Amino acid sequence: MVFNPINFPVWIHADVLQGPFGEKPSVDMRDFISAQKKFFPRCTLSFGWTTGSHSDLSQSAYSWDTVWDMLDLVNCKNVQNEIVFQARLSLVHNSVPQLKWLVDNVKSSSLMVWHEEGDSVVNEDVMYISYKFPPNTVYFNLNHDRFQLLFNNYRHFSKDKVDPHVLIKDQRVFKLEDWWKMGFYLQNTSVLPSTESIIITSPNVSLMSESTLWPSSNESIQGRIIFFNRNNCESVSLVTGLNIYVSLLQYGDDRSTNSVGIRCFIGIGGEIEVAGVNLPDSIDNFGQAARVTPTPTNCYRFKIVNEGAQILFWVTSLHDCTTLESVSEPEPLTPLLTVPIPADVFSREPYLFTIKMEDVRCQVLIDELRVNKELKF
Repeated sequence: MVFNPINFPVWIHADVLQGPFGEKPSVDMRDFISAQKKFFPRCTLSFGWTTGSHSDLSQSAYSWDTVWDMLDLVNCKNVQNEIVFQARLSLVHNSVPQLKWLVDNVKSSSLMVWHEEGDSVVNEDVMYISYKFPPNTVYFNLNHDRFQLLFNNYRHFSKDKVDPHVLIKDQRVFKLEDWWKMGFYLQNTSVLPSTESIIITSPNVSLMSESTLWPSSNESIQGRIIFFNRNNCESVSLVTGLNIYVSLLQYGDDRSTNSVGIRCFIGIGGEIEVAGVNLPDSIDNFGQAARVTPTPTNCYRFKIVNEGAQILFWVTSLHDCTTLESVSEPEPLTPLLTVPIPADVFSREPYLFTIKMEDVRCQVLIDELRVNKELKF
């Protein structure tokens, strides 16, 4: 018997992880990969999540943990083939940053968006995907003339047709080009960046602002962070969390490992602190601490202003960090901490912001981060 060789592309699909409202996958990943390598070693692998029905999917999403599990699975199995991740259209409204992060961190991967018959779909969601994913990294399997007409008319002008919250998010989203990555990369997963966000998993790396700032009430840093405890570690108060340093340039140039200046800390349990760090012995110790009530999301929005004579530190715990609409900021509040700074710490010296994990007991996602500089004329 003579077998004709396959002379066309082959995709092999399996739902390998449990997704929103989905059941436990029936496919054993180890058997699936073993069979694929034996019979179709050069095929494109298509991985998805099981999903289920619900009366309202508008608040649902492929969560950060869900897409992170997929990244871990691909890395664990050492998959070298091209990969397509399958996502249900009715779930992408609140999932674009997560899915973009996944594709950005898996080599030779792309996204396939599919439509379940009977799902309610908003045109803006299709345009959102089109806007954020380059054409060579996304496929659509929508089976509807309405969507084909939408693509024909607006595929290359999708920004004009997205939900207004997408454009608000564009103004606040983390931009990797505005930051220097510093430190020692002990693992290739120490920093997991994307065009929409960045995840830091190790205290051995840090981010340093490219912009130099000056003490002023008009210059600040603000952002939104989400803590994860992927290794189920017990947190330590005032240790397990994220540091945002006001790094003072007049005290030396090596700021990648030992920041010198003022430490603004946000803990996974809601602890916050402002204190001097690694300053000369001639400067008296100073600092204040407080606590905000954490929420199940482990999500916080913050703002720091260095006025020279004092540091202003706002921190708010958030109940929603997943939906697209959560990009809307709350009304301005009184700073949670207003910390006087000794006169000999600042005069009019320039400084940078440095962001660094304190220990290995948690991981942090930064999906909003911007440095606000005063315009000089």
